[in-house]
Amino acid sequence: MLILDATCGRGKDTLFLARSALTPESGRVVSMDIQQDGLDSAKNLLNKEITDPKIRSRIELIQVSKSTVSEIQILLKRIR
Repeated sequence: MLILDATCGRGKDTLFLARSALTPESGRVVSMDIQQDGLDSAKNLLNKEITDPKIRSRIELIQVSKSTVSEIQILLKRIR
């Protein structure tokens, strides 16, 4: 299962999603945000709260541009 967190913020939702859906053997959470400071805070939170390296390796944090977010919004509207 792949879960996309389109607005990472400080990482609380990403942490919730990771705890809810990931195991050491399955799942992936991709979390993105426009602001690098939010991603840095999320990374710190995830490193503190998720100590299993196999689960941590299933989480990816990505900085995106506003145009990328707009493209994702368009895609999500199409698949609803």
